[in-house]
Amino acid sequence: MRRPLLSAVASIGFVACVDLFHATDDFRTLCDSRPDASGCGADAQPRGATMTPEAPCSLIPSEAKAEAERACSWLGACESPLGSHQFSLCVTKALAVFNCDVTPEQRAKGKTLDLWSCLTTVNRCEDVRRCLVGDRVDACDTPGSYLGCLPNAPGVRFDCVNKVISFEHCAAWGQTCVAHNGRSDVHCGGSMSPLACIDGCISSTALRACVTNAQGARDEGFDCALRGGGKCESGKCIGTGSACTGTSTSCINDVATLCFGGHSQRINCATLGMKCSEGELTRAWDPTSACVGSGACTGDRCAGDTLFSCNSSVERSVDCSAVGLGKCTLIETTEGTRAACGKP
Repeated sequence: MRRPLLSAVASIGFVACVDLFHATDDFRTLCDSRPDASGCGADAQPRGATMTPEAPCSLIPSEAKAEAERACSWLGACESPLGSHQFSLCVTKALAVFNCDVTPEQRAKGKTLDLWSCLTTVNRCEDVRRCLVGDRVDACDTPGSYLGCLPNAPGVRFDCVNKVISFEHCAAWGQTCVAHNGRSDVHCGGSMSPLACIDGCISSTALRACVTNAQGARDEGFDCALRGGGKCESGKCIGTGSACTGTSTSCINDVATLCFGGHSQRINCATLGMKCSEGELTRAWDPTSACVGSGACTGDRCAGDTLFSCNSSVERSVDCSAVGLGKCTLIETTEGTRAACGKP
């Protein structure tokens, strides 16, 4: 079995990024960091909000959507559209960070907030790389295609294709990098433990959720320290809602309400462009599985500068030129055809 050799220099971190999700001495706003952003500039109307420790909650829905789309566009263009960098899936997950109305009892925290905060400031691919891995300089020293978890950088998944390296930071999705079955199955999940996958809490913060595929059982759980109440209990990342009993989901105007891990939980499926599904969750460990797509899309595509991306029957689009990126391109990957904006 081919084993990649990675060279690594310097350290990982988010220190180079302007932190928009936490209080700072001068309380920089979105427009302070990016004057060219929608709604900013000489003619902009004041938003009436500054960045506080709960900064995403100061963004109105249109701003949250714009930030999610821009960040995901740059991730796909500068790294790759593999994994959760696929545009539609990425935006769905990013909206839960930027818009506090999506999962109010499961708000992102810690490294997840740090990463998305950093991505709101990028203007070059070098900025994106720095958000993901700090000032490290890594290289694929072995020819061929392979995946792995980056040494000494918990949570970072790397993909080497013909000595070209790209990264996915699993903390963006509230997860860590998981390598199962050697290097044949490297993905984002709940725990780095090498033990066989068993459902449930394997520590006070690590949740394993085992899903069987052609390669065996893989962990698709979460690092509970990065969301909600910050703990794993009864096989779930608990939220901050009040105590409750039961498990079934009810829907009103596409807002799901359920008792999740003994705590009340709401998910605004409409804000995600999805429908609420009543009954039991399809993924018992993931409250957002109460939301389902209802579109007829079948895959990613390009129309000039516009990228169209489909995931779970939800199609999302972005004008690549409007977010400062190159023309939309279709890329063949091991996960199928993915659309990505070109590099700036």
